[in-house]
Amino acid sequence: LRVMPSFQFSLKRVSWVSFRKLFSLSGYLFFLNLTNLLSSKVDPIILSRFLGPASLALYNPGLTLSSRVRPLVLVLANQLYPVTTKFHTTGDDAQMKKVLFVGTRLTLCMGIGVFAILGVLSQSICRVWLEGTLGQEYQVAGYILLGWALIDLFQAAAGSQWPVMIGKNKVRFVAYTQFPLSILNIFASVYLVNHTSLGVVAVIVPTVIIGAVRRVITTCYVRSLLDLKWGDYLRHAYLRPVIVG
Repeated sequence: LRVMPSFQFSLKRVSWVSFRKLFSLSGYLFFLNLTNLLSSKVDPIILSRFLGPASLALYNPGLTLSSRVRPLVLVLANQLYPVTTKFHTTGDDAQMKKVLFVGTRLTLCMGIGVFAILGVLSQSICRVWLEGTLGQEYQVAGYILLGWALIDLFQAAAGSQWPVMIGKNKVRFVAYTQFPLSILNIFASVYLVNHTSLGVVAVIVPTVIIGAVRRVITTCYVRSLLDLKWGDYLRHAYLRPVIVG
């Protein structure tokens, strides 16, 4: 006896085109998360392999402190994904641009206030915090903190870029560019640690540089998505935070 005679399941009724559209965004986001994992989590492995586990005592404090304050800065941008999706479905590009401008201004203002302070005072913070246990090597931890402060500042400069790209389901290009940059980051870190005298600091240098390159790429891409003029984008999104900073 069929409980629901009107209910029939058949593969012929499955729209594979709709299925692909439904999971295309999540697939790209998984790919992006994987590249971010490669960029941020591989450094301790490289350090342990070439400089020994003791080197992590110099690397982890800066990473830990920066990661603790990062969610406070990015909390606004993380709330904008449903908003940008709504404006995309309704075709309201004017409101989408407004979300991009306002979200970027506020996120960057908070980022400058937090990460600029961490960067400028990195040596002083690590001296008070770590000199008792690390001695003069606290300076190395200070450079790591400075590096992560710069990386997070670049991330804060994205503002509402990711909500806009995800809301419009336009992340494929960025996903394809992020992966080779992550691989380049790994190889550059291995080379610098193994063939230079930079020591622990060597792993953070490529990450800072590639973080800046990524921000340029996503900024150019979002500008093209919303058909913005460079002057309008920079003036409405970045000028005020830079002046305040």
